Amino acid sequence: METLTETPIITFDEQNKDRVLSSLGFKEDKRGRLVNEKGTLLTDLDFEPVLAKDFGGALRGSKVIVKKDKSDLVKYFISKKK
Repeated sequence: METLTETPIITFDEQNKDRVLSSLGFKEDKRGRLVNEKGTLLTDLDFEPVLAKDFGGALRGSKVIVKKDKSDLVKYFISKKK
C-alpha cells in the first residue's frame, strides 16, 4: 500500500468554481464573502474575509482558504516552515 506523502491539490477553472465551493460546503453571502455551512465568515491566512470572486482553493482539509493571488500560497508555505 502506498503512503500519501504530499498534500492533495485540487485545480479548477472559473466555470467550475461554484461546483467546488458547493462541494466544500462554502457559499457566498450578500456581500460576496465566503461563508461555511454555519454562516461563519471564511478568512485567509491574514484573517481577512475571502470574496467568492477571489477564491483560489482550500488547503489542509478545507481549513485554510487561499485567494487566487499566488502570494497567499507563499504565505502558507512560509508559515509551515516556522
